[in-house]
Amino acid sequence: MRVGTVIRLWRYPVKSMAGERMSSADFSWRGIPGDRGWAVYDETRKGITGAKRLPPLRGCGARYAQEPVAGSASPPAEITLADGSTFRSDSEDSPGDSATRSGDRFRSARSARRAARRTRGSHRQMSRRKRSAP
Repeated sequence: MRVGTVIRLWRYPVKSMAGERMSSADFSWRGIPGDRGWAVYDETRKGITGAKRLPPLRGCGARYAQEPVAGSASPPAEITLADGSTFRSDSEDSPGDSATRSGDRFRSARSARRAARRTRGSHRQMSRRKRSAP
C-alpha cells in the first residue's frame, strides 16, 4: 500500500525560523537530527517562545554549518536576520535591535535553565531545546 511520496525535505535548526532544504536525511527515533535543536528563550516568561509571541522570527533563517549527529547535542546554528546580517547561536555577541525589530536580543545558552541562571533582564536568548523521550 502506497501512502505518499516525499517531494521536499526540510530541517528547521531553530524553532519558528526558516529552515534548510535537504537532499537526504538520516532518521532516528527522535526524527531528523538537529531539527528544531535550538529555540529562542524568553527571559521574562522563563520559557521557550516562538513566532506566535514573537512574529519577527518568521523573517529569520537558520542553517547548520556542521551536520548534526543523532544522539548528540545540536551543533551551533548560523542565524540570518531579516536585514541579512548573520551570527552563530553559540556567539556571545548579540545582534541587537535588528534581531527582531522590537529591541529583543539573542544570546547563546546551553539550556533554558542555564540561561535563566546566567542572565537577568527581559531579553530573549538562544537555547538548545531539550526533548523528552516518548
